[in-house]
Amino acid sequence: KFHKAKQRQNSSSSPPQRKRKSNYEIIPDQLEMELIALQIKFGISHKILNSAQETAFFLQVITKSVAEMPFKLEKEKVEMERNWYAKGDSKKCVRIDKDFNGLRQLWLQQLSQFNLSSLDIAKSIAELYPTPLILYHAYRQCSSSKEKETMLQDIVVKRGPGGGGRRLGPELSRKISILFCQDEDIPLD
Repeated sequence: KFHKAKQRQNSSSSPPQRKRKSNYEIIPDQLEMELIALQIKFGISHKILNSAQETAFFLQVITKSVAEMPFKLEKEKVEMERNWYAKGDSKKCVRIDKDFNGLRQLWLQQLSQFNLSSLDIAKSIAELYPTPLILYHAYRQCSSSKEKETMLQDIVVKRGPGGGGRRLGPELSRKISILFCQDEDIPLD
């Protein structure tokens, strides 16, 4: 074989040309089936992009996502460690001006962040304890932890104009007392 190829090369003055492989036409349905098979077999995902712009944008999104992943995992870890009944971040922040206007609204928002709480419940608590400091001092006056846990449970929550009322209840009372009465060195869970 080697000699025949050498003879052909010597006999012609032009250099030998390689045969080009023809491009295969890819049938979209067949491609989709193969991608699904890869996804099932290896647990990968895919995205078909039609232009260089789409590819660049997709790479930008993926790069940003990968870069933010450690921050998001750390934030999630902190939230899980701080699993003490507060709902977490809020995008509706209350603005406090230089004259301290907005403090009542902030106090209502803070009380509303507990699970089982609502604006009506927060208003009922704030009616008796207008500031967090006043509530804190009320807890300090309690002689036992049981008294602290049940201090707020009998507050009557008004259900709008003309509506009846209901008690705050022991569960929310206990959760709020944990926030205000927990020792600094002991975790809140």
